[in-house]
Amino acid sequence: MNQMQITAARTIRSAFTRRALRAATVAGVAVVALGTAGSSFASTSHHMRTNGFAATEECLSWSGTIQYFPALTTTSHAVTAVLHGTLSNCSFDGIGQTFSGTVFGDLTGTAIRSGGSVSGTVAITWPQDANLNPTISPISVSGSANKFSFSGTVSAGAGTGQQLEGSYDTISTKKIPGGSSQSILGSAPFGLFINEG
Repeated sequence: MNQMQITAARTIRSAFTRRALRAATVAGVAVVALGTAGSSFASTSHHMRTNGFAATEECLSWSGTIQYFPALTTTSHAVTAVLHGTLSNCSFDGIGQTFSGTVFGDLTGTAIRSGGSVSGTVAITWPQDANLNPTISPISVSGSANKFSFSGTVSAGAGTGQQLEGSYDTISTKKIPGGSSQSILGSAPFGLFINEG
């Protein structure tokens, strides 16, 4: 294949990927609040993982909180967790976005102060200039020593059938009425990945 054919093939693939994502709909799920304006542009590189997965929508910077009920202790116990996060420095198929997005999740499982394993469902509103519908996905979150990762297969909305992945570090923990609140900071991109292998 010459360079013009390769470029044309990539352009066609990108167009079909964008159309498929934009055509996805969320049935029976309330739309989460639109993201607020941000100041950073995302990297324009198309992130390819060694396992053959490439990012479609990817946010390089993200942070938020996870609130656990009842409060975390040094003994593992059953918890309910609520995730709130802001996504920024995002790109869709390598094209940078100026707005930010949000993520909200309701999770259950077991945890201690420095680790645990929870699962549930998250709702993601991507940056407004991504022109994507919200994404709904089950996820499983696990970690220890305050380092966590999550993954899941998108069940509805933008990226249906794609992998949702990311990781984060817990940077602080404080008591709140009836529970504990942890501040988190992304340590790997929060994004949708499609198998190109």
